[in-house]
Amino acid sequence: MRITYFLLTPIVILFFSSVLFSQKKWSLDDCINYADKNNLQVQQAQYSSRINEAYLRQAKAQRLPNLSASVNAGYAWGQTFDQARLQQVNGGYYTGSFSTNLNMPLFKGGSLQNSIHQNQLLVEAGNYDVATAKENLNLMIAQVYLQILQLEEQIVNSNNQITSSSEQLKNTKAVSYTHLTLPTIYSV
Repeated sequence: MRITYFLLTPIVILFFSSVLFSQKKWSLDDCINYADKNNLQVQQAQYSSRINEAYLRQAKAQRLPNLSASVNAGYAWGQTFDQARLQQVNGGYYTGSFSTNLNMPLFKGGSLQNSIHQNQLLVEAGNYDVATAKENLNLMIAQVYLQILQLEEQIVNSNNQITSSSEQLKNTKAVSYTHLTLPTIYSV
């Protein structure tokens, strides 16, 4: 157990350090593309859409005929009754059977067409769900991205305000110290 922790600890540290120190600047397009590929809600909507497509293919396949065939063969050894000679005979005999089965729906009250139409609508709805999930995600990312840009701008403005205020303070002190006499400086 200790050996496992001893071996896994450096691997985990190297992995996370490479992830943390290899940061790059992300553009809005990078953020949106990454989120579209990795968001769980988008992936779930895509999977649901694929399931609906599978149901549509299955509904279309129900119109096709079903054909099945089987062949059975065997060999038996033992004592049998020969009906031509009316006596018991020792020996072997072969058995065999063949069968085929063909099922084709002729009419099911329109349920096949309705099922196909229903599944086509489900596929369309699933595609709209995927598009809606992506659009909602993209809007949320754009909103957060704009908030980050606004906060960065506020940081720059705050730094400029600090610089301006410190220079103003320095100028005020310089002007006020030139007009004050020595006893008034100590009282300030």
